Formats: sequence, C-alpha cells, structure tokens
Amino acid sequence: MTELKAFFRCLAAHVKMEMMYRTHLVVGLVSQLTFSLLSIVFVGVFLPPGSNIQGWGFWEILFLLGLGDATFGLSAILVFRTFLVFDSAYVLQGELDTLLVQPVHPLFNLILRNLQVMEFITLLKGLALAAIAGVQAGLSWTPAHILLFAGMIVLGGAVYCGIFILLFSTGFWFPRRSSVAAPLLSLNQLSQYPLLIYPEWLKLLLSSLLPLGFVAYYPGQYLLESGSLLQTGQALPLWLLALVPVLLLLAAVRLFAAGLRRYAGAGS
Repeated sequence: MTELKAFFRCLAAHVKMEMMYRTHLVVGLVSQLTFSLLSIVFVGVFLPPGSNIQGWGFWEILFLLGLGDATFGLSAILVFRTFLVFDSAYVLQGELDTLLVQPVHPLFNLILRNLQVMEFITLLKGLALAAIAGVQAGLSWTPAHILLFAGMIVLGGAVYCGIFILLFSTGFWFPRRSSVAAPLLSLNQLSQYPLLIYPEWLKLLLSSLLPLGFVAYYPGQYLLESGSLLQTGQALPLWLLALVPVLLLLAAVRLFAAGLRRYAGAGS
C-alpha cells in the first residue's frame, strides 16, 4: 500500500511538471494523432474495407493497432524511459549508487524516477481506436468483454515491461554504446498486424524469443473470436495468454536482481 501511494504521488508530480510545458504537450498530441492517421491510411490502402486476409478485415486490423498502442502506452509510462537511459545514466555514470542507499527497491525507484506521463496520450489514443474499431467490427462491448479487454491490456503491458527490463538489465554486463530502441520499435510495429502475413521465421520470432505477438495479435485474436467476429480457430487459450507475460516479467525481475548483485558486489 505504501508503494502504491508513492507511485501515485510521483505520477501526480510528473503530470504537474508536464503541464508546465503546454507546447510540448500539444506537439506530442499532434504527432501521435498524425502517426495514427497515417497508420489508418496505410491499412486502408493495403486492405480496403470489404476485403480481408483469412478473416482479418479493415476494422479487425485497426482493433489490433489500437490494442497495441494501448499496451505500449501503459508500459511506456512505466519503464520505457528507464530502458532508454539505464546503462548510460545509471550504470556508466554511477547514478544507480544513489538508489542503492535508499529504503526503496531500486527497480521500483527507477520506475518512479522515470515515469513518462506523455505516454498517456498513446494509451488513450489506443483505447479510443480499439473501442471504435471494435464497434465497427461488430464487437459487443459487454461488461465481460470490457473486463477481458482491460485484462489483455495489462497482460500486453507486462510483455512490454518484461522485454524492456530484460534488455536494460543486460546493461549490468554489457552497457550499450548504441541503442537497440529503433530495431525493437520496428519489430513492435510489425507485431501489431496479423502474424499470418509474415514468413514463418518472423512469426516464430514474435511468438517465442521476442514474444511481441502476445502484445496485440494473440490477445486481439482471442477477443475477436470470443465475440464470434473471427473464425480462424487458431486463438491461443486464455491461460497461455496470461502465463507468458507473467513468466516473462518474473524472468526480467530476476535478471535485474542478478545484475544488481553483480553491480553491488563489484563495488561500483
């Protein structure tokens, strides 16, 4: 409970700070909306309304895009900035030392320090797009579907958080001199479309070693098939959709803990 109160206090402080820079907020909002509009246009050109690829039509794919944006936005609020700056600021420059002497878990402290409230725009934009596309696709937003949708966003966010924490935790051993953010974000964009359009090796990558398919595609497939809007017969069971994010997040936290022991043991 104490940690939860600390989180919301820090979140409120970050929001207040961002509100001081209105121009930055407006620019962020315009750029996000522009990118979403371009994505919608791209889907419309690639797959005009009325056509489909193995059951995936225009609105179903937009539903995936919205779900993917919402899950990324949730995780980006929490850990994306830490992913970008951890090795350079906290490991190489030694800022992590200041966290080790504080009575708060270092990983939780990192999250509090690096909250990205601007990513609420991504989260809200994704929720709006998924809601509209879901209605257009024929999804009935019953209380059960809304709860399931919210759960999928949390689980997808856990996948992103797990991947980000795993990657920046490797900075304890191999501080990155060049960012892996760009290729990772490119793969993320690919994962927000039906995986069946990709070659087998890429489908395997996005379903196993880098399980970004569990961010939007597999959860979206389950939601649409549960609403009888998609009949591929390939939806993964709900227990697997929940198990993969949990295991990934647990593995990421354990790797961070191992790196932290190495960092402290080296007397850095």
